[in-house]
Amino acid sequence: MIKSVLKGSLVAALGTVIFSAETLAFDLQTLSKSLGSAQLSTGHFVQERELAGFPKPMRTEGVYFLDLKKGIVWETLKPFANTMIFSEKGIKSVNKHGTQVISAQDIPYLKTVNALMLALFSAQTERLDKDFDIHLKGSSAHWTMTLVPKKTSALANVFKTMEITGAASPESIKMVNRQNETTRLQLSKQEKLTRWPDRLEPL
Repeated sequence: MIKSVLKGSLVAALGTVIFSAETLAFDLQTLSKSLGSAQLSTGHFVQERELAGFPKPMRTEGVYFLDLKKGIVWETLKPFANTMIFSEKGIKSVNKHGTQVISAQDIPYLKTVNALMLALFSAQTERLDKDFDIHLKGSSAHWTMTLVPKKTSALANVFKTMEITGAASPESIKMVNRQNETTRLQLSKQEKLTRWPDRLEPL
């Protein structure tokens, strides 16, 4: 009986040591390296935006296609079809009413928006550290990264906080703006791609 209890205690203690070692070894550099291992990926998204003056969150859902070096495509399927393409070139919106293009040459901060999106998906420490104080907790099995805009950053005029949670990939992104409006993005069914889909135009 005593041997059994001691054995159980030893296993539990060993598990704690292993977990603690993993936690200590897990840092922003490790996370960034892990998330940046796949340049191309896709997944399903559900976005809910809580806006002032609206009694219920505005909900959209669809699929996304991500190229960590170039940009991201959001294909909204519900409540209506719309495709938003973010890249260094700017933003392109395609729907049944036609195509609208906003060039980054006309609005330079669009490059910053695109770079921020890619940095959020890949936890690019060098990029995020320019504008945010970064707080990371957890382990590779489940982590939470909280971003608070630095007072010297222009983004401090837009966002109060951002929070990203995930494991092998980001699973949720929460953004709260200066008007206390919240945007929640849930990501699922994520998988790596070996090539950019032929039906999508190059970024």
